[in-house]
Amino acid sequence: MPRFDFARTVEFFDTAVAAGDLEDGLILIPLLKGSAVAERTIGAYPGLRVLERTRRTDRDQVFFGSPPRQRLAMEIISGGVDPTSATGDARLRELSELYTHAAELHTPTRGAMLLTFAADAGVGTRPENLPDPVAPSDVATLFSLAFPKKATPTGRIGFKARITGGGAIIPRGSAAPTD
Repeated sequence: MPRFDFARTVEFFDTAVAAGDLEDGLILIPLLKGSAVAERTIGAYPGLRVLERTRRTDRDQVFFGSPPRQRLAMEIISGGVDPTSATGDARLRELSELYTHAAELHTPTRGAMLLTFAADAGVGTRPENLPDPVAPSDVATLFSLAFPKKATPTGRIGFKARITGGGAIIPRGSAAPTD
């Protein structure tokens, strides 16, 4: 399984801190509920919610994304969704009014990290089938980052094309990657 190269993210983090665009951050660990969630002690940490997630076979076995409601709270905290704005997506604005605590936690220089835990003791592992306590090696820690909107007010692309001179659309198998 390929490993994620975190170097560009750390570089972006350092740049945002040096520019004064990122001063602090919150770590969110959601209290998830439902049939696909079980509360377990992971290592020395009791009461953590472990959920069921599937690894994606089309993306080198990475997990599917973060829970949408918690991701929205993280975006509000970091300024990606402004609940006071009259412009933009009305549905997001309406939803953000439900997240008053997230709106209160927002500052222009605050980022957020969402941590969730997924059962990962083998293909098809359901959280309720994990022992309690569970070995940390049988649980995947999934994280999502949201940098402050101030750090990327117009967006920023953090990758480059792997095929130099390939144009905007590169047909599969047309050339070998340059990296």
